[in-house]
Amino acid sequence: MLRLAKNGNAIKVVGDQIGSPTFADDLAIQILNLINFDSQNVIQNNILNYSNEGICSWYDFAHSIFKLSNLDIPLIPIQTSDYPTPAQRPPFSVLDKSKIKNLLGNHYHNAHWEDSLKAALSVLNKSL
Repeated sequence: MLRLAKNGNAIKVVGDQIGSPTFADDLAIQILNLINFDSQNVIQNNILNYSNEGICSWYDFAHSIFKLSNLDIPLIPIQTSDYPTPAQRPPFSVLDKSKIKNLLGNHYHNAHWEDSLKAALSVLNKSL
């Protein structure tokens, strides 16, 4: 999004697909928590879902990126059908995290995607 914003033109972003953005750093921390917690190999044969808390559309996500970056870029929400891709995308792809929450109990810690986006942008800005 930030690369697209450099030209200053309006950007069309899909607004009817809902998901939970996930910061790779948060995922890595959760994987380490799982490894440390699972000394008895209880989790070994389970499939666990993880993503940051909260939901948003791609449009909402782009809007937050620009807002947190103090960029005034015109965003235009579009429908999935207006942005054809070979891959079919579900309109609602939020993962059910109840299994990992129940297994880890008090060891489960998760940030909201907006807080993680702030952290990710901070890391990105330091590297530029």
